[in-house]
Amino acid sequence: MNKEEKEFYDYAAYYDIDDFTDLSIAEVAILQFLARYSSPVVRHELYTQIKQFIEFQEDPSKLSLINKSSSDNEKFYKWVEKKKTYSTSSFYNSLDVLEERGLLKTSKTEQKKGVKIEPTKFTHYVPKLLLKFLINTIVLNKEEDRLISSLKYFQEGKRVLSVWFSEFIVFSLVEKVSKNVDKMYILPKNETNLDISIYRKDKIIVTNIDNQKIREPENDFDAVIVPVYKRNPKFYGMPREQILKEISRVTKPNGFICLITLADLPLTNNPYADELINLYKLLMNNRIFQKEELKEDMVKAGLKQIEVHEEQGLLIGTGFNGLTNSLTGGKI
Repeated sequence: MNKEEKEFYDYAAYYDIDDFTDLSIAEVAILQFLARYSSPVVRHELYTQIKQFIEFQEDPSKLSLINKSSSDNEKFYKWVEKKKTYSTSSFYNSLDVLEERGLLKTSKTEQKKGVKIEPTKFTHYVPKLLLKFLINTIVLNKEEDRLISSLKYFQEGKRVLSVWFSEFIVFSLVEKVSKNVDKMYILPKNETNLDISIYRKDKIIVTNIDNQKIREPENDFDAVIVPVYKRNPKFYGMPREQILKEISRVTKPNGFICLITLADLPLTNNPYADELINLYKLLMNNRIFQKEELKEDMVKAGLKQIEVHEEQGLLIGTGFNGLTNSLTGGKI
């Protein structure tokens, strides 16, 4: 990872595309086209490219082969086939908006009659964060199924805690686990917006962290699962190593702990495929671990009988609580 990629990763670990929801698709396209240039480009040249991109339309005769019989199809294709236009005034307004946000810079040409546009180090952030969002919500939409299938590595107990580093909770997994336990506790990233009113409150309970301590006492849980383990979890201001030790504190002696993250992808001999894989690795860096890295985290947390499995793109680490416990006074 070079310096520029490292800076983007440090930013993307805390921010996402939702910071740019006030930008239009045309403005995102401007940034994507501009990011191709390593030196300033004449404003009219960039405008010509964006105009061609927006106003290009396929041969309508080919679209006639598409089934438009249903009401939804008719509405959709009527909208899609409507001729799009793009004016210089719209383009100039977008440039002003993007420059105000530090996403590009403009300057006069040497002849003082034209304008040059050049990227800033932030120009590529918006397109990349958009791709990160799409990967998370579309390409990885099967992750829920893979998480559930990974439960064969999970040892059920009477009292189970699930810790969610992700911005959302896979309730299908929570429900599946809760069917075979007495109590299923959820520790979310943000309790404020969590509504579990449609679930069984007698079995599924929301907990939280106060003063960097999980609310439940030591030796409370038979098992703990972290379904979306991350390098930088942004979780109550605690690094992942501290969170793991806190998880061990509330887990019973020899209690089972399971961490699930993303496995790395190997490169190929295809330069185009490798470019996509490298981009995926950069965007998903917060969730991709090597087997040795995940095992090292578990060792530092005091786990024993550690095993790390790779399955269906997931990296699954399992182990048993072995930290010194203040109640037992010795090594568990």
